Amino acid sequence: MPATLCRAATIGGMGLAAWQSMPHPTMAAAVQPAMESFSQGNAFFAQGRLDLAIERYDQALSLHPQLAPAWANRGVALHELKQWPSALQSHLHAVSLDPRDAFAWVNCGNTLREMGRSEDAAQAYDQAVQLAPNDAQALYARGNLLMDLEQPSRALADFDAAQSLGWQSAELCLSRGSALMQLQRFPEALEAFDMAAAMAPDAARPQFNRGCALNALGQPAAALEAFALAAVCGDDSGDLHLNRGCAFTDLDRWEESIVAFEAAIERAPESASAWSNLGTALYRCKAFSQARALILQPDYASARYNLSFLELHEGRLNVGFELYEARWKTSSFSHRERHPNLPWWQGEPLPPGGGLRVFAEQGYGDSIQFSRFVPLIQQRGWRVVLQVPRRLMSLFLQWERIELVADDDPLPPHVVARCGLMSLPHRLGLCEQTLPGASGYLSAHPSLIQAWTQRVLDPAQPQSEGPRVGLMWRGGDATRYRNRSLNYSVLAPLWRPGVQFISLQKDLAPEEEAQVLAQGKLQHHGPSQQGFEDAAALIAHCDLVITVDTSVSHLSGAMGKPTWILLPHRADWRWMEQRSDSPWYASVKLFRQNQEGDWKELMDRVSRALDDWVHRARSDRLHACSGYGR
Repeated sequence: MPATLCRAATIGGMGLAAWQSMPHPTMAAAVQPAMESFSQGNAFFAQGRLDLAIERYDQALSLHPQLAPAWANRGVALHELKQWPSALQSHLHAVSLDPRDAFAWVNCGNTLREMGRSEDAAQAYDQAVQLAPNDAQALYARGNLLMDLEQPSRALADFDAAQSLGWQSAELCLSRGSALMQLQRFPEALEAFDMAAAMAPDAARPQFNRGCALNALGQPAAALEAFALAAVCGDDSGDLHLNRGCAFTDLDRWEESIVAFEAAIERAPESASAWSNLGTALYRCKAFSQARALILQPDYASARYNLSFLELHEGRLNVGFELYEARWKTSSFSHRERHPNLPWWQGEPLPPGGGLRVFAEQGYGDSIQFSRFVPLIQQRGWRVVLQVPRRLMSLFLQWERIELVADDDPLPPHVVARCGLMSLPHRLGLCEQTLPGASGYLSAHPSLIQAWTQRVLDPAQPQSEGPRVGLMWRGGDATRYRNRSLNYSVLAPLWRPGVQFISLQKDLAPEEEAQVLAQGKLQHHGPSQQGFEDAAALIAHCDLVITVDTSVSHLSGAMGKPTWILLPHRADWRWMEQRSDSPWYASVKLFRQNQEGDWKELMDRVSRALDDWVHRARSDRLHACSGYGR
């Protein structure tokens, strides 16, 4: 908060009129020239002529050293000149002469804050708020210090109090929005930044902050528009280009993100985040050697986290998972943990009777993929408490001696340590050659398989005979899966007689539902699928599953079901590079786009492979029938 001149003249704690009415004639007569010098100093301050202002304040103080406003405003001028120690000395003189001047305490706090003396600044601001609880600027100043101290909840309370007093300014709205951003309350933060932009339409900072909030809300296209407005208002900073690059990456516009990150580095060569993000963008564009060199430059958590994806993508799992541990020190993960007081498990033996909390930290597919490691801990004789989203719990009910806890339920008292599911390969010292569970480690419940039999074999369903192929063509989160999902119409080359196609999609878009009903090519049981347990039962009825990269692909692979996964040109790290198989699932075959966004050519390849598969499936059935007859 910029320092500001005192709003009222007080001398030694007395009002000017009271001081002039004192009986000593010499003192009363001397106040006028002192006040004239004081007023001249204020005039020079208003003109930005700070050196002349300080001269006049010094002249006033030479006439009357107890003129508290002159000390206060002298401190403000010195503060503006960044002469912090001298400014602080003046502020301390002012508050010693008039300890009830809240405004002087605010300016004292401002200078202490600039000097890095946060604890002393907090005491000064507290004194100001105690003296003037309805002073909005005192609350605002203290709120900004609390933001420095990473206490956004307390800061927001001060900003809200200042706003409730009727003070509206772009600066207050920006600070309030920043606190809301730190609290992950992104819609409210955007509202605050919108207010700031309305109050200061020609200022760059409100538009820049709007872009950051829109990015956090998963609206990268709108964020780019806000960043463009910030640039029009004069922002050409490294931060602007860095955040533009991040918005481009969220839109999978990787080449444009590279240009933006390079512009950020040009303006801020010391920006570790810009270097790391540039390396990640080059990695996504498959410029692997350049990516490695750039990501390695900065030695900080986000860089190690980004580098882990490159190592994992290239199949160096032991190195990659070691680097992947840096995620817990990044802003994306640091707020996710519900039990931060539990110590992290490093792979050491647990005390007798002690339980290890193994928790799902990311998406459903990640949890299914990495749950394979939980039995290894149990095999070492240690007690495991598996904490997963409630929707996934049914998949693990058949695992013996594993305690299951929903992610929103309290932990049992015997838990003594914690470990994220995706930390298990590193903690257990595993590599590609020692990955467990490739042949399958999950299964559908027999009673649910039986319950679904009648529906799948219903003669009223399309193609109720022949080999069964389960289909999944779209992920649930439209933003996250936009480059992994495909339109229902793209499936057309798969349709062929004598094959029973079963939809594994729980929900269909209205236009998809109309096409499914009109074509009669596909069984769709969406409304009957209550959760992953029903999806597993449907997969159990399939001879083959063809799916895009979603949680269903992991569930099918974890069940050991023959599974074909359709991958975009820039696939996720876990599917590695230029492989048609996967060390994670022995039953999986990978089909990759040859060109970005070209699902048609990929689907033509899948269709030819399906012809071969159908021929083999029919031959196997004929051999089975003839063998049974003999």
